[in-house]
Amino acid sequence: MKKLLFSTLVLCAFCATISAQTPIAQARLQDTGTVVTIKGVTLNNGELGTIRYIQDATGGLPGFQASGTFISTVKRGDIVTVTGKLKNYNSLLEIDPVQSFSVESSNNALPAPIIVTPLGVGEATESKLVKVENATFALGGSQFAGNTNYTYTSNGETGKVYVRNGSPLVGTTIPLAVVSITGISSQFNTTYQLLPRDANDIVVGAAFYITTPPAQGNITNSGFSVAFSTNLTGTTQFRYGTSATALTNEVVGTPNVTAHTFTLSGLQAAEFYYVQGYSVKGTDTAKTNVILCSTASNSTGVMKVYFNHDVDASYAVGGAAPAGISSPSILAFLIGLINNAQSTIDCALYNNDQTTLVDALKAASARGVRVRYAADQGTANIALNTSLPFSVVKGNATGLMHNKFVVVDAATSVNNSWVLTGALNFTTQNMTDDYNNSVFIQDQALAKAYAKEMDEMWGGTGNNPGVFVAKFGDQKTDNTPHRFKIGGIDLEMYFSPTDGVTQAIANAINTANSDLEFGTLTFTMNALGTAVKDRKVAGVATRGIIEQINDQGSEYPFFITNNVNVRAHTLPGLFHHKYAIIDATNAASDPTVVTGSHNWSASAETRNDENTVIIHDAKITNIFIQEFEKRWAEVVTGIPAVSEINGLNVKISPNPASDFLNIELKTTLPMNLKMTIYDMNGRAVRELGSSAIEDIFVKNITVSDLASGSYLLLIQDEKQVMARQIKIVR
Repeated sequence: MKKLLFSTLVLCAFCATISAQTPIAQARLQDTGTVVTIKGVTLNNGELGTIRYIQDATGGLPGFQASGTFISTVKRGDIVTVTGKLKNYNSLLEIDPVQSFSVESSNNALPAPIIVTPLGVGEATESKLVKVENATFALGGSQFAGNTNYTYTSNGETGKVYVRNGSPLVGTTIPLAVVSITGISSQFNTTYQLLPRDANDIVVGAAFYITTPPAQGNITNSGFSVAFSTNLTGTTQFRYGTSATALTNEVVGTPNVTAHTFTLSGLQAAEFYYVQGYSVKGTDTAKTNVILCSTASNSTGVMKVYFNHDVDASYAVGGAAPAGISSPSILAFLIGLINNAQSTIDCALYNNDQTTLVDALKAASARGVRVRYAADQGTANIALNTSLPFSVVKGNATGLMHNKFVVVDAATSVNNSWVLTGALNFTTQNMTDDYNNSVFIQDQALAKAYAKEMDEMWGGTGNNPGVFVAKFGDQKTDNTPHRFKIGGIDLEMYFSPTDGVTQAIANAINTANSDLEFGTLTFTMNALGTAVKDRKVAGVATRGIIEQINDQGSEYPFFITNNVNVRAHTLPGLFHHKYAIIDATNAASDPTVVTGSHNWSASAETRNDENTVIIHDAKITNIFIQEFEKRWAEVVTGIPAVSEINGLNVKISPNPASDFLNIELKTTLPMNLKMTIYDMNGRAVRELGSSAIEDIFVKNITVSDLASGSYLLLIQDEKQVMARQIKIVR
């Protein structure tokens, strides 16, 4: 037995090391942990990170080294000999780490890419150079972002292109034309990906093509306009209809133009229309992708903003205020909508332990309302662990069903159709301790769009889910309208991971002219970090609050390095918001709020089911700035903020001030108070010191040296802080 054991060990040691140079196809057949030596030509530089794909006549295999001479030395076109252990990393077979290597020669020609269809990007071609022809991108016209998958189609098949952070493609425009895509066939978990290396790998295949995608505008309850552009002049044409496969209505417009636009009229309110633009130039035709557009509804357009913590009302303009500042008020309004529902209720809620909410849904179902419920498959959802008269579908397998939306009476009622969106999960922790927002919108067109998204996750429109056709995550398609006119307010709406949400948020951030605030649970999306930094560099007053500053890939260190005024939220309770506030103090600009369930992360962009709304309205923006200023006072001082310190009355005059400011404090009990004035970048511009106060205290200060603008007076005792807004005007 001992001899047999010795022989077995010797044999296993031999099997674990193949030191002689091995054809790559043969090396790929070995067990993980085996040391192999391969030789081939390198397909990429550092645009794909700390990995180099190597191909010989038989196959391809990447070599990985987190840092070191392999990564700094080996370049595209180098013929290299590489030795290291085989490892399976998220389903990609690689040499990890590279133990030794040598560069045999440089500047060699790469192998001709293998022509494949999207389904040919798979196991048989893994780590080889391939090419897909006659491809179109679903998000043509937007910009490539880092760490993001992009869907393309060719030959009736669908595939994924992956662009990582640091790629030369980041920030470039995704072509709208038919293209050929060259790249390396790769894999991440269950997803096969095509990895283009730079702009030379994506080649437009036509001389006449679309340069800007179709965009909807001028929305009314009876029509809208659509515009697009081409690289060369041609005659404008549009086709539209109520079915994507039957664009039966055709409109011919202006000849010999590159900017194409047409206004459709005589349409039905709150109705969806599929639209495709064409430009004809001789025998050539350039056509846009088909987009889904909505007319405006005849609904009231009421928008109600709720927070589950108090706000700083001193920043209110024109009486703008939240509809509520507590979780009970949010839950009460939602249950009221459910109790009033006449025909349908759709819930897509990440997690739920509120039995009163589920009891209301049960009662609605009992009176004949169709209730559909989608939940995340990995969360507790304690309130659903009971006998239910309605079905629940759970997803998604590769990410999170992270939505928090409810839709009431979408198809059947003009003025009883409501949408709930926002960051709030209906769990005790998220409702009570954490910081969240909920937004209720009364609009039939928006409700129908959310219901259409629910149809996709539900797998149909019936009472029972179509479990075999239900789609979550990246299995979904971009199949809803994105632009709405609600009560005279422009609103954008997007779902992840199909609709290019990161680009939409970046576009909103890029409109900031004077001030930009953001508040997020996590912030790891480089494209959004760059957008924020760029606005700061452009002179926009920028502030942000991030809860999880130590997440892998966090933008927090990037902001600190680039002097973006960002603070960590370290007080009790998670700062669970996902919002941006744009030009809140500049009514002449486009005051805008971004909110929803979408964390600013790669997971939210590429895997999770999420929803986002972008609301272009000064009142809504002012309500959100009241919430932000309250939280900002807390993170600046590290002390929980209150609206009032009990027993203290504060009077500031004149306010606005020009040269002098009087601060009068009246107390009903002895207090020791510290006062500090901060500018809107969070810098202390006046330390007014601490004072023991028993009755009346008056502080006269000179402010003639302060620039015009808004400031924050923080008054704090040992346990809490209150804020007052000060304005300097000259």
